Amino acid sequence: MDKARVRDGIHNIFRLDRITVEYIDDEDTIRVSNLPEGALETFARVDSSCGSNQRHLDRSTTIDIRLPVTNKEYEDYSIIVYSATRNDKILFCETKQITKEINSNPEDQLQRMFEDLSSSLPEVTIARKRDGIRKFLRVKLLGPIPHPDEFAEAIAKKDYLVELASIFRFANEADAMTAWRINDLINKTIKLKPSLGSTPYDFQSVANTIRMRTGFVLDRELVKASLGINCGLEMGLAYDSNGGSVYALFKAESGWGLFQNVSSQNTRHLKPIFPESLPGSIRAMVRPVHTNETSTPSYAWANAYSCSADTTA
Repeated sequence: MDKARVRDGIHNIFRLDRITVEYIDDEDTIRVSNLPEGALETFARVDSSCGSNQRHLDRSTTIDIRLPVTNKEYEDYSIIVYSATRNDKILFCETKQITKEINSNPEDQLQRMFEDLSSSLPEVTIARKRDGIRKFLRVKLLGPIPHPDEFAEAIAKKDYLVELASIFRFANEADAMTAWRINDLINKTIKLKPSLGSTPYDFQSVANTIRMRTGFVLDRELVKASLGINCGLEMGLAYDSNGGSVYALFKAESGWGLFQNVSSQNTRHLKPIFPESLPGSIRAMVRPVHTNETSTPSYAWANAYSCSADTTA
């Protein structure tokens, strides 16, 4: 047999018994290593009883994932891994029981993790729509509000936000809890610039706002909407046609709502920015109450898909 073909097979076939999943104490991470050299992409997710974290890498034989937030010193962590080469793919899970000292509550852990991850975001420039007669008429009719496509692009799903957004998704809880967690942390983390003398509706990229942790109200609300969308939530934006304030929106089962306590009389003045059309009325949401004790989710079903991996020596 051709030696080149043999080497190619070795580098592109998964052997489950050779893949290592371990806890790295000094870095507080789960490390998945010894993947084939031909691995084209690898996705890994770690869940605790009250948090999750995930990461995606291209062309790597090792992937590290931070442990998610927890309120337990002794915790079960579920790890699910998917990886693919040109000729093979694998999906499997493991459970790790880890004991570690807890020095802060889950909210403080989340903020620290958010700040650590945000420092590695890229610098991103917003692609602006060109000036033209349509933009001129839009400004004359609606004021200096950017084109909806600019907002849609600003808050769309981005690969570089996947890991950061995943830390807001706690195990086995409603979407509304995730939305409010994003709202609370962003309000706490993003320092607002004074708007006096600034250009109305001017905004920077979501990545830049998160990385610098400063921006105008519109920048802050864009961050909320973007992180929500990257978490799989249905989010939007609206502005007050009377006062000019901008609000991030979350679509709950009862319809579109905003996090601020705005009276029903004032919500009548809210106009959609994104999506361009919002059916029904916009109302102030009631903060959900977390009542159920959660447990670490199981990914045991994933092991049924790993049987195709070659485990022979």
